[in-house]
Amino acid sequence: MPSEINLAPADALQDGEMRAYPATPDTEVLLVRREGQYRALAARCPHYGAPLEKGRIINDQIVCPWHHACFRVDDG
Repeated sequence: MPSEINLAPADALQDGEMRAYPATPDTEVLLVRREGQYRALAARCPHYGAPLEKGRIINDQIVCPWHHACFRVDDG
């Protein structure tokens, strides 16, 4: 896989938003925009496979919509 992939335009998300984008036919990436910076994380919760884009961002954490596990926006 290339080290850089164009997933969306730079203005695709507002601050505090997150959305999953297909990176390859088998892989989704969760883009999160926070404080003007983008972060790319796994799009699904590693525990139950929940779509993290359906969760919420609280402070510096993404909260899983199914079982409320928390993942830091900066490093997952």
